[in-house]
Amino acid sequence: MLNKIAFIYTESKNQNNLFTPYHTRFDCAIQYGTNCKPYKFDYQCNTAHTMPNIKDVMYSLLLDAFSYDDAKDVYDFCAELGYDYIENHEKVLSMYNACKKTSDALHNMFLDDEISTLYDESAE
Repeated sequence: MLNKIAFIYTESKNQNNLFTPYHTRFDCAIQYGTNCKPYKFDYQCNTAHTMPNIKDVMYSLLLDAFSYDDAKDVYDFCAELGYDYIENHEKVLSMYNACKKTSDALHNMFLDDEISTLYDESAE
């Protein structure tokens, strides 16, 4: 099913706040079928080891979506990620909202059984 997803990326002009100094940020988009608009997002990877590819990108998006889907609320989300909500509430809310946006986009683009298939394919 991964091969049915249109995937494009370009190196982002914004290279601030990277995971590590060895990462590069990319502006990406995926689209499935013609009935949904593309989902645009940024993605980081260490290009000394890999370039953005649909398998790694989908796995990352699915894990973000599942983090939101599996949380009862923002406090549960925070606890699952090991953050203290009081100390990190702005960062946690930003992450929570980003994962919600990804979850909404994926659930609008794919059926639940397709999401399950995509997870199986991308986790291999």
